[in-house]
Amino acid sequence: MIEITIDQKPCTCEKGETILSAAARIGIEIPTLCHHEGLSGQGACRVCMVEIVENNWSQMVAACIYPVQRPVSVLTDSEKVKKHRATVISLLLARTPGNERIELLAKRYNVRLDERFTTQAGEKCMVCGLCVRACFSLGSGAIGTVNRGITKKIATPYDEPSAACFGCSSCANVCPTGYIDMEENNGVRIIWGKEFEMLRCSVCGRHFMTKEQFEYIRKKTGYDGEPLCETCSRTAIAKKLAENTRYVYN
Repeated sequence: MIEITIDQKPCTCEKGETILSAAARIGIEIPTLCHHEGLSGQGACRVCMVEIVENNWSQMVAACIYPVQRPVSVLTDSEKVKKHRATVISLLLARTPGNERIELLAKRYNVRLDERFTTQAGEKCMVCGLCVRACFSLGSGAIGTVNRGITKKIATPYDEPSAACFGCSSCANVCPTGYIDMEENNGVRIIWGKEFEMLRCSVCGRHFMTKEQFEYIRKKTGYDGEPLCETCSRTAIAKKLAENTRYVYN
């Protein structure tokens, strides 16, 4: 175990634990945009930068990917940190004007759009890549980053409906800026220009998953039961555990 301080509060960490994780455990919030608990950190948005002080020398690091290796002092709200975040947020304001989540960050750090930066009206994507990583983690790989420089964007191959996409909506669920459009009407989900038939839960009857996603899960896990939404699945598992416990004690 390693002893560090975060904003002068003592914190005991395991070697390799990220500063973001350690700070959250002791109640210190570090803002993030490209981070999601279900995925490993990537340090793309740079909003989570903090200051590491060691032997009277400091450096700026991304809290979501920086592993604790030895005792250090971490500052999450120093003047250097606030100045850095203000610059990043100002750039994001220009990149995604009108985005509610980024505007909240701008208000928190008293940031206004810098007149030197050209805004991109109607743009929502900050190209953090979180949606791409979510898609690849599920084994689909239906979307990716295309082009370079200022024309870089997230898209399906050739901007055409992807044959690999099974409409799971993971990309839309993790997107921090609401860039990915998804519609659900009358048992049909539309995402990335592709329509998917939704299946109903065999217990509650709610539309909850695309037919393609269910078949993908069946193939990967060998599941041969009826479609169950998350709520009904948890209820069924809890009921089975209760029955097994009753059987053991009886």
